[in-house]
Parts: sequence; structure tokens; C-alpha cells
Amino acid sequence: MASRSVSVDAGNVKLSGRFLPATNGQPGALLVALHGGTYSSKYFDTAPSRLLELCASLGYSILALDRPGYGTATSVPQDHLSFDGQIPILRQALAEIWDDYGQQSAGMFVIGHSIGGMIALLLAAENPHERLLGLNMTGSGAIYQTRTSAAFATLMNDAPTVVMDQSIKVAVMYGPPWSYPEELAKLDPERDVPCPMPEFKEAQKWGARLPQVAASVRVPVQFIVPEYDGIWRGDQEALSHVAAMFTAAPFVDVGIQRMAGHSAELHTLARAFYMKILAFVEECILYHQNRASM
Repeated sequence: MASRSVSVDAGNVKLSGRFLPATNGQPGALLVALHGGTYSSKYFDTAPSRLLELCASLGYSILALDRPGYGTATSVPQDHLSFDGQIPILRQALAEIWDDYGQQSAGMFVIGHSIGGMIALLLAAENPHERLLGLNMTGSGAIYQTRTSAAFATLMNDAPTVVMDQSIKVAVMYGPPWSYPEELAKLDPERDVPCPMPEFKEAQKWGARLPQVAASVRVPVQFIVPEYDGIWRGDQEALSHVAAMFTAAPFVDVGIQRMAGHSAELHTLARAFYMKILAFVEECILYHQNRASM
């Protein structure tokens, strides 16, 4: 199955993306995938473990969206590329996506990788879309790896974007060599792209912002950090206090994806990782359908 390119109106901004409908014509949910920094929406549509293809084959419609600063929206003004600058644009995008692709499903579920996970949590806080079932955030942890935080600090300057060398990317975002197919670590100019500097800078402060944002979220959350994440600590000690931050969420799953690095979707266990997300989606669907009687 091949995804098709789509354009999403978000006020004065047009965002690009990739869409695949549920192959059975009866989507259980509409999934919206938000990529992380230095990646485009193709991140979720990379062989051999394409998230879009798997989800569509299992009865979900899915749209991988290029966030502001990526895809067709690389010319968005700098003040719209901070986290708070992106949120109004993406709120409008989610409303448009729901109207165009989600009406036949139980609701919408957001999957966010790295910075995309941070953005997903911000979208779920305070004024979430009324049909939001829940969200997954992977590779956007609570405590930075000290060495990586220091290394990333050297990349911050007045340039509009961060262009990360592929060798650095592999060292930070991939696990041990045995944990990923070698071909997926090679530069893909369509997938591996510059990261807007405003969001890169804000991502370095995420650990301090997380508790306040988490306390405002009132939908189920799946919070995963890969075992070999080179950016965030993925050990039990670092994650032990995370669930308690989500004081208003009906339920929260905090876990570690074993045998994968930061970019878990590009690792050998990607399919198993996706199945973990979809199991959580099913729990969110059932909760949404029956919460009045709970």
C-alpha cells in the first residue's frame, strides 16, 4: 500500500502530509502522527516497518503530518516555530483533519515522536480536540542524558535551522548496531531534514516544562522512552516519577521500549513497538465508548 500526499489547511498555513485510509473502510480510529526534530513525515513511512501501512491494514486511518517548519511549511515565520507558536496552527490542522478523515471513526489519537511527542502533549493540555481519545509520546522523556544535553547546547546559535550530521544523528538517535537495519541509518534527504532552531532550543528545556503540562492533560497518555535513547534517560529511576505528573489523566502507561534507540520507529523492533501503541489505542477507544458508565 502506498500513502498519498495530502495538504491540510491550518488558517494561513498549508501543511503537507501522508495519508492512508483503513483498508477495511471502517476505521476504528483516526491516527495523526507528528514527527520529531530533524525528520519529516516520511519518518513514519519508511520501509521495512511502515507505520502507515501497518495501521491501515489493521483497520485504522492514519495521517502523518509535516509540522510547521517542515514539508510545504518551511517558510513559516520564525515566531510560529516555537512550541507555543506551532500549537494554534496544529489545533486548526487537527480540526481540519478530523472533518476530512475522521468522521466515521471513534475518535482521534495522536502519536508523537520526540519533539512531536512534546507537541502532542501540549495539544492535549487545556483545550484538546473534543474527539481526542488519547496520545502516545515516545522519545520525549523527563531527564536529559547529560552528555547529549551539553553537545546539543553547542549547536544552538542564531541560524534559522539546525542541520545535524548523519553520523551524529546515528550516534544519538540509534541504539547498538545490532538493534537496527543498517540501511535505515543511511541519510535519506526526504526524511532527514533541517530542524527549525526555535523548536530545537525549546526542546532542551522540556524537562522543566513537562510537570506543568502533564498536570493539565485529561486524556490517556502512553509515555515511552527507548532503552538505548541517546537523548533521554530510559532507566527506571528516571521514569519512576513520571506517571505521578499526570494528575488529571484517566490512566497513564509509562514504559521502556527495550532493544531500541531514540528513533524507535527505525529499529528492528519497530513493528512490535507499533503493536504496543495500537494496543493502547484500543484501550482508549473502549474507555471513550464506556466512560459514562465507569
